[in-house]
Amino acid sequence: MQSAETNYQGVWGNRIGFGQRPALLVIDFLKAYTVEGAPLYAPGVVDAVAQTPALLVAARAAGIPVIHTRILYLAENCADGGMWVKKAPVMMAMVEGNVLAEFCDGVEPEKGELVIVKQYASAFFGTSLASLLHTQGI
Repeated sequence: MQSAETNYQGVWGNRIGFGQRPALLVIDFLKAYTVEGAPLYAPGVVDAVAQTPALLVAARAAGIPVIHTRILYLAENCADGGMWVKKAPVMMAMVEGNVLAEFCDGVEPEKGELVIVKQYASAFFGTSLASLLHTQGI
């Protein structure tokens, strides 16, 4: 009898390579993570946000697409958050009109930059992000 390692040798180890061009993904740079005292406050995000404006300037100057993501619930009672908001009710703050759901100052999307709105933890789950990156050769 073959071992699983022998049986799968060469099956899953193939590389598909990189895309033809880069993009800059700015993931959830929302005030909920940077306002001291907010339930989701994360000092590491504060540091990342502080370093990002220079990166945005460089990407935009080089013509690299900048794609932003944000969490935003639009349905009544955040029903579009499904089990995620039941598991983490603190996420229910991510609604239009709540300052915590706004982009952080200095890293807001510019006109024409894509914003992927998500309702779950991953920017790839239930969004068009993966397809978009693939079709643009990123």
